[in-house]
Amino acid sequence: MMQAVDVVTGLTAAADEARRGGRYLCPECGALVGLRVGPRKVPHFFHYARSQCTLAQPEGPRHRALKELCKRFFAPLPVVWEVDLGQRRVDALVDGRFVVECQASALPPREWQARSEHHHRLGYPVLWLWDVKRLCRKNTLAEALLLERSGRSLCVPPEIRLCHDESRNLLFVADKHALAACRLSAPSDPEQAAAQRNGSPAALFWPQALRKLTFFPDFDQKVRVHFASRSGTMRLVRLGNATDFEEPTSSVVRSSAGPR
Repeated sequence: MMQAVDVVTGLTAAADEARRGGRYLCPECGALVGLRVGPRKVPHFFHYARSQCTLAQPEGPRHRALKELCKRFFAPLPVVWEVDLGQRRVDALVDGRFVVECQASALPPREWQARSEHHHRLGYPVLWLWDVKRLCRKNTLAEALLLERSGRSLCVPPEIRLCHDESRNLLFVADKHALAACRLSAPSDPEQAAAQRNGSPAALFWPQALRKLTFFPDFDQKVRVHFASRSGTMRLVRLGNATDFEEPTSSVVRSSAGPR
């Protein structure tokens, strides 16, 4: 849980701005919550005891890190975490204009589509921000760049392939430090044959999931464009100018300093 209500002021406070020793309440159930901070922790609130509150559900550190990145990346635009929209709770709402869903765990493709269409019906485009480890089993973007340069194919989960296809061959992935844009492409027949010769389980059992990874050059992160997906039943968010994604020629990951 990334925010709670300050008992003294009655205002919602972000965990990274909360006072140590302060008293805070869960905005959902009203229970007293604690604050966890530390050099290796993303600041967050927690329930002291077992609770049926939806905000008390376990949340992985990588998922929290992606939510924290949103606040830094989109600054100075206001970012509100854990917002109820209709019957669903979204990870972040940016400037009241679009939703960010941070995904670090497996997600059924039908659920991905249902969430995207739900937000669209309520008038909110959605940016899907994928954990780089979920995309290619690498802990950081720097490691993912090395994978790209090696030219090896990777086995991409079905929900990420669906998101890539719906968003017109564009993905946004991140680690806890930065965000990058990338594209997936099917390997050539010789590349698939080489992967099979090398004993790749993906090449043998899931050849349809094999993709080559290409990062885009340093795209203009100050520009945000909402655009319709291929199916037209949802709106997905694109960061950067349209020309940023025409011809990927290099693999530069930019720091998450955010727009100015």
